[in-house]
Amino acid sequence: MDRMNLRRTCLRAVSFGAIAAGVAIAATVAPASAADAAEPEARVVPPVLDDVATLCALLSGCNGLPIAASVSSDDFGACLKRYAPMLASPAAFGVSLSVRECGMRAASCTSFRECLLRGVKSEACVGRGKSGPVGMCDADGRAIVCSKEKVAAVRDCPRGGEHCRVREGEAVCVLDRCEAVEGEKPKCLGSKKTVCDKGLIASVDCSVLGMVCEDGPEGAACVPKGAPCGGDRCAGSLAIGCFAGREVAIACEKAGLTCSETSGPFGRCQRAASEPPTCAGEAFRCEGAAIKGCFGGSNVNFQCGAVGLKKCESAGKGVRCAP
Repeated sequence: MDRMNLRRTCLRAVSFGAIAAGVAIAATVAPASAADAAEPEARVVPPVLDDVATLCALLSGCNGLPIAASVSSDDFGACLKRYAPMLASPAAFGVSLSVRECGMRAASCTSFRECLLRGVKSEACVGRGKSGPVGMCDADGRAIVCSKEKVAAVRDCPRGGEHCRVREGEAVCVLDRCEAVEGEKPKCLGSKKTVCDKGLIASVDCSVLGMVCEDGPEGAACVPKGAPCGGDRCAGSLAIGCFAGREVAIACEKAGLTCSETSGPFGRCQRAASEPPTCAGEAFRCEGAAIKGCFGGSNVNFQCGAVGLKKCESAGKGVRCAP
């Protein structure tokens, strides 16, 4: 982790392969080869610790990001504890696209913010949302949440073949109008999970999430492509687990780890027994403009300047980089 002050010129990220070429994320879903036919078809390629640390420096240190509070964090260490195991497990399928597409690819607060805005101008909400969050649609069909005259969130409706509509003050992405039928459950329309909600067809494009839409007894759901769950296990360095009832393989070796039958800081991907820890759990602290500490048996030495932030400061019970 002493190389964290180097710019990440080579991202440990792979595109969605046959699912959505060109969308690069750190937890990547890809079809297995014919040689791996006995293994789960859905794969997650976990990021290395350096990349998760960069994500957490941005999430905790960048002010005014147009991102949901549930995704963000103001504590570098707490962020690592949350996202390191999540991005190295089947749960990576459920991680927000704000993190997978923007946070894991950004090298500064500016590039992170630009990605989250999805092409919306930063001044789009001037004069809106003074007394509380309010929705609007821009000229390009994106759904925007304005709060205190700033862009709080953006959803790119055209990306999923949808249209933006404002309903009861909320901007939503919809496919068309509809007539609700009492007791009707969500259903699949191609790759989309759809439901009739207050006269409009709301949808989620499962392919954008690296999944497929599947109709079931409880209605449609986005699920990884592959066989039903067969239980957690190791297959060499692959950690096999489940998400939404489907088997998923975690390529632990891509992050320099191996599969373990027990969970740890990186889920079931853990350091090999032949690689002893280099630290013993020291808490994160500020040393000048750097965050130092221990995570998962590895020393962390994150230089805040690596992402354009100027200092390290206390944040509640933890620390973070700051402008």
